[in-house]
Amino acid sequence: MDNFGNILQGRLMNSSSGRFWQWRNLTGDMSSGIAGITVANNYKNIAIGLMSKSGLLSSNGHSFSILATDLNSCHYVVILPTKNIMLYTDAHQHIYQVDLITKKQSILLDHVGGSAGTRGLVYDSINNWIYFSGVQLMRSRPDGTELQNITQHLNLNNEKLGFQIALDNHFDPKNPRVYLAFDGGLYMAYTDGSQEKLVYSSSAETNFVGPYGVAIGVDPFDNKRYIYWCRGRRSKEAYLERSILDNDGQLTTIESLWNDSSTKAGQWLYALALVPWKFQ
Repeated sequence: MDNFGNILQGRLMNSSSGRFWQWRNLTGDMSSGIAGITVANNYKNIAIGLMSKSGLLSSNGHSFSILATDLNSCHYVVILPTKNIMLYTDAHQHIYQVDLITKKQSILLDHVGGSAGTRGLVYDSINNWIYFSGVQLMRSRPDGTELQNITQHLNLNNEKLGFQIALDNHFDPKNPRVYLAFDGGLYMAYTDGSQEKLVYSSSAETNFVGPYGVAIGVDPFDNKRYIYWCRGRRSKEAYLERSILDNDGQLTTIESLWNDSSTKAGQWLYALALVPWKFQ
């Protein structure tokens, strides 16, 4: 997804031996404020959820409808599989919940995240936890109870922020891995708080941003499990990269799948989602 107004869809056309990407712009320019993206396959009428600072939209890949408005700087979002409930972070110190039927919203968690605020958000449907980023990686039950840190050494702040979170329960569903994209790297920890570590660090450049978006999935061409992330330089370059995940959750060979140079302000990828759409 391209931040500040566009949603891009790309499809890998070949395996890593011959990387070709086909892209289309799903939305055109929707003006500023798109801050994240999520997939909600459990809802017949919601193929994909995306948010701006003022509202949540849904799309079936062809058209868009508004689900909720007057949100409080909506950043990252999850849509729970029951009760028509959406949760979102506001990049400050709150997590909100929204009833998608009544449109009523309320604060689920208040004064969490510390100086880093709350951003990344993901739902573990197997073990019924939500994970989000603050000063540390944190988690709670979807009703806001059992709030706790799962890391101790991350120490993010308002200049070193956490962003999108990806959950990998492929190797151990009861104790999955959490990957967090933040300025300059990818951080991993098991959900029980063990083995927290930096697994990827990008080079420092002027106006360098990212990784921001991060997603995990299997490439249908080679059946290998990959972690994908996006990074770039503001108003200059955007990159989409990936690495195979080994059995220990470590990255192996990093490869670049796509890059773009632009003079348009904000032309860099902010969030990623793997979705089962097909090109028409």
